[in-house]
Amino acid sequence: MNKILKRSLWGILVGVLIGFLLMGFVSLLVGEGVFYVVSPGVVDKCGSELIASLLQFLLFAICGMSFMGSAGILRKEAWGSFKKTALYYVINFPSVMILGAFQMTNPYRFDVFLVHVLIYTILFFNVWLFKHLYRKNLKKYSDDYRN
Repeated sequence: MNKILKRSLWGILVGVLIGFLLMGFVSLLVGEGVFYVVSPGVVDKCGSELIASLLQFLLFAICGMSFMGSAGILRKEAWGSFKKTALYYVINFPSVMILGAFQMTNPYRFDVFLVHVLIYTILFFNVWLFKHLYRKNLKKYSDDYRN
């Protein structure tokens, strides 16, 4: 339990850092020489930039806690790869959906929700596939090096 708590606390920092980097990337894409702490649509929903920034900070922190806190599941040796991945996906799904609903200007439309689920699923699968292929190749190179 202590490891989960430590990972979750690190997750706050990681989640906020990722959120800050994402907003920097969005600001670069939008241009205009302005750093957007939050998107203008979110500011309109919240009423002020300060409240929107604090809510976004909190949501990215929760999302980071969720991912880092549940990362221990991926280290369970007794479970199969599919079971670990599926459980990790399901545990982190709510935090990503809440963050996505906060960021979107109209999150209550079903088609917008489906697109968000599709993006999360594709990104999750790509990261999982990259890690799986990386570990497989790393094991192969490690075995070649030992021989």
